[in-house]
Amino acid sequence: MVFRAVIDPNDPTLYKSGFHGKGGIKDGLRECDYKFCKTNPDWIEASRKHGLSFSSTTEHAVFTIEFLSGFQKKGTKVECAYWIFEDS
Repeated sequence: MVFRAVIDPNDPTLYKSGFHGKGGIKDGLRECDYKFCKTNPDWIEASRKHGLSFSSTTEHAVFTIEFLSGFQKKGTKVECAYWIFEDS
């Protein structure tokens, strides 16, 4: 099982328009999370230096949610999404 902090109004894997740290947003994807192909920006290339951030333990997930909550406007909802792997 892995966990991911989700800051309102974003979804677990996609971002809404607006400011989200470094990089811009293209079709809900944050540019620093994915390596867009230089010759065709509609394609994503495999990259060991890019990718969404996940927590592998509940302790790390809680820490991350509390940490990220400190940067948000008062009243912004920060939740936790999780994925259960079939082999778990």
